[in-house]
Amino acid sequence: WKGVVFNNMMFDAVAYSSVPAFATGMEEKNAIVLMDMLPLEVYSQMSFYGFYSRVQRVRNGVKVNKRSVVPVVVALEIEEDVRKECRRMGILTYQLTDLYGKNINDIISKISFIQKNKRSFDSEANIESIVDLLKVIDDSGQSDNLENLRGILFEYFMHSVLYKWLGGVIEGELITGKKIPKSNGSKEIYEFDIVAPLKHEYLVIELKGYANSKYFIWGEKDEEGKFEKGTLGWFFRETFPVSKRFYENNPQQKKVKACFITTAHFDKGAQAKLDSIQKGNLKSEYINVAYDGAQLKEKLEELNLSREVQVLEQFYFNR
Repeated sequence: WKGVVFNNMMFDAVAYSSVPAFATGMEEKNAIVLMDMLPLEVYSQMSFYGFYSRVQRVRNGVKVNKRSVVPVVVALEIEEDVRKECRRMGILTYQLTDLYGKNINDIISKISFIQKNKRSFDSEANIESIVDLLKVIDDSGQSDNLENLRGILFEYFMHSVLYKWLGGVIEGELITGKKIPKSNGSKEIYEFDIVAPLKHEYLVIELKGYANSKYFIWGEKDEEGKFEKGTLGWFFRETFPVSKRFYENNPQQKKVKACFITTAHFDKGAQAKLDSIQKGNLKSEYINVAYDGAQLKEKLEELNLSREVQVLEQFYFNR
């Protein structure tokens, strides 16, 4: 956990917000959000006093009036005296055991282990670690609150699967979480789940581990001409072109291709669009442009990945 240096002081996270802040008479448009996080520990008075001291130094670090500040404490558990003091002072607190249940400590420990080992080529060990965590999520009674984590675990799962699927043509390692600005100097950043450097191409892969009952649509453009986020149009027409421009000027003159993989379904309109893209120049030499849950299952069965199919059926397809 690296944190952020702000005003020569370390905070776990810093952001800006227009919500009411920890100050009065402010004319600043945005408040500064300062976060102190202990996701694996109990938050004590000592931790709080150190954080509050840094908050005050930021708040009083201007010559006129005071900075508008929103302090936020996030921890596995927070001592009751500390929570009362935070409430009295208007400081936001979030206790992970309240939000996600008592199993959250086990969940955080397991996902930390998976993150550290996700680049390992020992796919079987990685997949079994992911299965253990999916079981904990199901047994926690907080499955709905942890739905985003289920999606992240699908990305880790497919990271291991893709080494088997594309193993003979991968050059080096799969690139995960690649962040690329929309354009030079742009503050708008797009993150790509996996970029696979293959023999003749770079393959940009979007992964969506949703319940099998969900349907993806192609989507419509808004007034600014952008597709809605979370749609197929958003990936193929908004974010993928950014990665294409980034990777296409490579020394090997490799082409840049696209692929969208989900455990959910595509509606009829989306499938028609994908069928058209499949016939164009975005299709990889090694893989189709898109796979829904049924198509993914069929492909894994073709690759004799029976354990992987079993995992998807248990935690994604039957939901």
